[in-house]
Amino acid sequence: HTFSFFAELGGGNPLTLFYQSMVSGMDGQFMVRPYWRDLQRYSEVEEREVWDYELKLSPEELSLLKLALWELNGVRPTYLFHSFNCATLTLYAIGINDDGMKDYDILFVSPLDIVKGIHVENKVAKTAVQLPPGVGAIIAERGAVALKDLDSETLLSVKDPMRIPQDSLVT
Repeated sequence: HTFSFFAELGGGNPLTLFYQSMVSGMDGQFMVRPYWRDLQRYSEVEEREVWDYELKLSPEELSLLKLALWELNGVRPTYLFHSFNCATLTLYAIGINDDGMKDYDILFVSPLDIVKGIHVENKVAKTAVQLPPGVGAIIAERGAVALKDLDSETLLSVKDPMRIPQDSLVT
């Protein structure tokens, strides 16, 4: 399953949306749904790569994480783009089982910060990459890698998250 935290933007005045997302906050919403549904949307509809990180969690840690996320069912916290967003919540969720993750709670937490944090804290058991349909052929045509060699290891060597410059405001 996937666990999401987001704010409904709706329509409206861009200045009002900016003020709400940065200052006053917006109604946040949690959602749990089957993983395949989000994988299909990201890969096929939005044509995005999906990076899958399996965390090193004991059965007890996994159970604690599931129970903590389940408790959030029905809770509607305020969503703030810069200080309490989907990445912040993901960081807090991982931090339930690893106090070291709190060190990555900086002014603006991005998904890349979380990926770097779980690597530094040695929490990654396995990494896989799901490519959108047709992307492998495009990459192969451009000569970046051979289609038969296009897998998560190849992509990691080309797009290693640990080599990407820090994207947060504060390091």
